[in-house]
Amino acid sequence: MLYALIALVVLLSLPVVVVLLLTKRRALFPADEKQPVVFPILLPYTLIGVVLAFNLFGFPLNIGIGLGIFGALVQAGIVVAMNKRQRTPAIVFLAVCGMIVSVMLGIRGNDFLLELNTASAIIVTLLLLLAQSVDAIRWRGLWLVKMVGRYLSGVLDHIPHVLRLSKNMKNSQGGVLISVLKTVVLTFIALFFFSALLSQADAVFKHVIDEISKEVVPRFGYSLLITVVLTIVLTMKFIVPDSEETHAFRFLKFHELFFPTVSIVVLFAIFLVIQAKYLFGSHENIQLYNITYSDYVRKGFIELLTASFFGGLLSYIVNLRTLSMDTLTRKRELKIVNVILIAELCLMLASALKRDYLYMDTYGITRVRIIGEVFVWWLAGLFVLLFAFAVYKRMREEQFFAGIGILSALAVLSLNGMNMDAKIAAATPPHNRQKDLYYISLLSTDASSEWKAMILDAQKRYQSLLEKNVINDATKVELASILASMKNMRQRVADLDALNNPPIKWQEKNSSKSQALAITQANPKLYKDLPSCLIDDIHVYQVRHQIDLQNEMIAIKYDASYPFIFDAPKLPYEADDLYSLNSNYYSLVPGTQPPEDDRGRVLPPSLKNVPQVTGCKDIVVR
Repeated sequence: MLYALIALVVLLSLPVVVVLLLTKRRALFPADEKQPVVFPILLPYTLIGVVLAFNLFGFPLNIGIGLGIFGALVQAGIVVAMNKRQRTPAIVFLAVCGMIVSVMLGIRGNDFLLELNTASAIIVTLLLLLAQSVDAIRWRGLWLVKMVGRYLSGVLDHIPHVLRLSKNMKNSQGGVLISVLKTVVLTFIALFFFSALLSQADAVFKHVIDEISKEVVPRFGYSLLITVVLTIVLTMKFIVPDSEETHAFRFLKFHELFFPTVSIVVLFAIFLVIQAKYLFGSHENIQLYNITYSDYVRKGFIELLTASFFGGLLSYIVNLRTLSMDTLTRKRELKIVNVILIAELCLMLASALKRDYLYMDTYGITRVRIIGEVFVWWLAGLFVLLFAFAVYKRMREEQFFAGIGILSALAVLSLNGMNMDAKIAAATPPHNRQKDLYYISLLSTDASSEWKAMILDAQKRYQSLLEKNVINDATKVELASILASMKNMRQRVADLDALNNPPIKWQEKNSSKSQALAITQANPKLYKDLPSCLIDDIHVYQVRHQIDLQNEMIAIKYDASYPFIFDAPKLPYEADDLYSLNSNYYSLVPGTQPPEDDRGRVLPPSLKNVPQVTGCKDIVVR
């Protein structure tokens, strides 16, 4: 049915476009003509390619390998629509990076990376559209900001130009293109009318049409929308005067920038003095503030990176203002304060990196520590570029942006290249600490290779608690951690099974999730039976010893913070309080009714009615 549908779309659209557009290409698309609406010579190839890519890969619009390929082909199509002058090495590099991160949508299961790759692909696509709308893109901050604003406001202004051109120039590019769209729409309307009419005459024919229309209507609608949107944005052309290329930053006067920057420099200096005393120096005086050294280094990492980033943005603004200053004295003053600011920012990065390493040495690695470390080195490279931009007169802003582009590409590609979730799950905690089973259970399917070790570790730790038979606060915290992690694991496996019930299309598949599904299906006793058994056994253990874990479960699930974890298992509500468990276990004895106290709460069952804890020893895993 899918291939018949694709063939139907192609038969309706492709021949019409080929005949009406490609055969009149030279007459329709004069390359040197200057007008509000400029049709690129290779626009038909872009439209045909993108529409076909959508129908082959992008539909349905769900995150997976198909949507990733579609996004990559859209970016390639935009580059195809450009002329030779616009296809600079920087644009080609940008497009290649965008295509890579788009395809990674179907490979990585890490929810943070999916968000990062989606945002990166959208940014790259918008930059490519901007580059296609001008003769040559200028990699300068103020120019880019100005052109982005002009582009966004120009989209709405451009639509009437397209409609006016299409109406008044029947034999030109706009008229022919609208004629193509009208032909496709009228064909679809005619088919829809007669199909609906004939469906009333034959039940079998109606069934066939109903099956086809489930995909034909949305496919046609999206294809038409994509064609219209691409036609609008790819026919936009901005003629940028040469005078705009030397646009200088004069928004802020000297004193309006110099004195706020000096105050920030002083503030950073005070902060660094405190860091030198307490973080890099003696730790004894920290206790005077009723905080431990462990808590001191645990917090502030993300805030330091954020402050460093905005400090770098301030340094860039100072750089631009320095270039536009008229007097040598003021240029020198701004340059001196900027160099001091960059030096302080480097020291703040060192402070953040120190906190990062101390935290990992104490607690182990997490997503925020790995992502933060990559961001630290990205910022370090940025500050080196800012220093060179501030000191060396020969360095141009285009070179500065080229460096940022390369650094950003390396950062995003390195995060995609490493399997951070598997690395976190496999890491040995420092100082003989036990692994955080609940945190590992929150990680994506990228960590599926370590799920076996996690489940067996949970079983081992539970058996150890049974052997000690000591019930205290530490026991309750450990039980809650094991219980919450196994509930997450059970839900994770159920979500994976749902991927093939009913089977999803190949376009929606994700390599990481497919690999995890294969792992869990190959050993159901380990990944399905054992987690469920451990959950039941812990509940029995709670009833027999009257252990209420509700507060501990709330603290684990809701009170704790897990940065960069966006797609945790969606756990259904399950009562973890002891009274609910007591009620559940009265059902083990047929014919019994749970007694209640004066407040209507269920009393604990008699121990003879509660089965013995098995410890799941009967489940043999491989």
